[in-house]
Amino acid sequence: MIKNYQDFIFERFYPNTFSMHWEDLMNIYKDKIIPKIGEIEKFQNHIVSGILDKSAESHFHQLRYKMIQYRTDFAETLINLDRFYNNSFSNLAASSSDPDEDFKEIQSLLSRGGYTIDVLKKLFDKDISKLINQNFYSFIRVHSLDEKNGYIDLYLYKLNEILNLSTTVYLGGSGWSDALNDYAEDEYIVKYSYGYHKTLYGQLFLHQLNISNEKFVERAYEYLRKYLNDQVFLSLLLELRKKFSNQGLEFDFDKYLTLDDDRFIISYYEMYDDFHSKFGGENLSPEWFKERIMTHMRVIPHLDIQDTGDDLIFQD
Repeated sequence: MIKNYQDFIFERFYPNTFSMHWEDLMNIYKDKIIPKIGEIEKFQNHIVSGILDKSAESHFHQLRYKMIQYRTDFAETLINLDRFYNNSFSNLAASSSDPDEDFKEIQSLLSRGGYTIDVLKKLFDKDISKLINQNFYSFIRVHSLDEKNGYIDLYLYKLNEILNLSTTVYLGGSGWSDALNDYAEDEYIVKYSYGYHKTLYGQLFLHQLNISNEKFVERAYEYLRKYLNDQVFLSLLLELRKKFSNQGLEFDFDKYLTLDDDRFIISYYEMYDDFHSKFGGENLSPEWFKERIMTHMRVIPHLDIQDTGDDLIFQD
């Protein structure tokens, strides 16, 4: 996935200095604050007033600020990664890439710059999050990391799992994970055409939404059939009514649609043959039916269309 390591330049971050600051902050919190007031849920400045002397309080706030800055630097590092290795989640979902291998490669690159998993455990420690009032979800939103690309989505998703941060990281970006519910008819068809049910990235997306491959394909076929009847076949019927000057003309196009395990088939030659036998029409041909069906189906991205001479076979 990542080919040019030399393109990725790290600046400013020194893990030993970070660890020293982190330990200093944790020592103050655990040795001086918790014994006085217990663990905090949300930090407020007045909490430490009277607990720490002026010098210690100033040092404490400086350390808090440094943790915020370390997180900002890490976010900028991820954004720099986006500059060089940019791919949408949909494109990754249509690829043969392995998300586990991609995560390892990204983390290897980050580790070379000092951002090891051990460092990140400290940086996103639950106590640090409370002291700076920024959980992992807030960190992502503050830096708009959920608006970058599929690799960053994947990295944050996996990091959340590894660090056990109990945050929902949306694959495909915030909001797009709900699209299967909000825009079900369009999204199921598009994601089916991308092959979400067949690729590792796509299956990870479906797993996040608790949708099995079988249920996804079942719903995709349901919406594909609806699209064909509501859009493709209706348009075909209206054109035929006009062509025959018969507004009452009816024909069951759906009977020529077959759903298979991983594809659906429109038997356009049989459709033409039955229609011609029933209504006639010298200017009609199998090609006429095929082309009008194809005009509508070509708008679906990544959908492979095969013509056998009798049937149109559509698959992701």
